[in-house]
Parts: sequence; structure tokens; C-alpha cells
Amino acid sequence: MEIDTFVGPDVGKANTAATAVDLLGHRVRQAKLGASDGELIAFLDALPGRKQVALVACHVWEHINDAAASNESKVLLAHPFETKLITKATLKTDKVDSEKLALLARLDAVLQAFASPSDLVHCVACAGSGSSTRRSPTT
Repeated sequence: MEIDTFVGPDVGKANTAATAVDLLGHRVRQAKLGASDGELIAFLDALPGRKQVALVACHVWEHINDAAASNESKVLLAHPFETKLITKATLKTDKVDSEKLALLARLDAVLQAFASPSDLVHCVACAGSGSSTRRSPTT
């Protein structure tokens, strides 16, 4: 599957900065989104072609992951300790971080964390294993 647009959402407590870049690394769109899934889905719907979303595993990664996947976007769950380009930046803003994350995805330079598929998590929960139903990223 050829990707046309790479998206880097920088998720904060109150909002999300999202940046989309094309195959050449040119910024296609940048926006400050609220906390609702609908805003992320609308942002993704407005972008051209097939999309890949690089999301840093954080405290709310599950709902961002599910919202992006519902849009048929390919989702990469980035390992939070290995996104060194973002953490080593001299200028730290949500917009800058989101663009760097999108560029990492474009360069195929995202070290991924593993997330259990949601259908597997729901299957385990239905089996009554007594374990938590929260998906957790692992390395």
C-alpha cells in the first residue's frame, strides 16, 4: 500500500496538534484539534490519498489509534523513548513536534511499540480471564 500523506499528531492533555506532510516532506496541513475523535477523523478525511499516522504511545493513545484506524489510516505506534528527534529538539512546541513525527513516518524512521489488536483485547475480556482490558504498548 503506497502512502500519500504522513500525519504526526502531538497529543496533549487538552488538545492535539496535527501536521500532515506529503511524499516530498512538504507540509500539506497543520491544525490544532480538540480532544474529540471526530475532529481527528475530520482532519484525516480532508487529506489526500492513503494516510499513515505516527502516534507516540502516551496516556490516551488507544482512542487516537482507534479514531485513525476507523478512517482506514495505517497507524504506527511510536515508542516514546525512541523518538529522539523530537525529544532532542531545541525548539519544543506541539506544532514542531507533530511535524517532526510526520517526517519520521515519511522517512520510515519510527521505532514501533507493539499494541495488541482491539479485537484480541475484547476477546480476552469476553473470556473472563480477569485481566485488564486496557491495551498497553510493549517494546
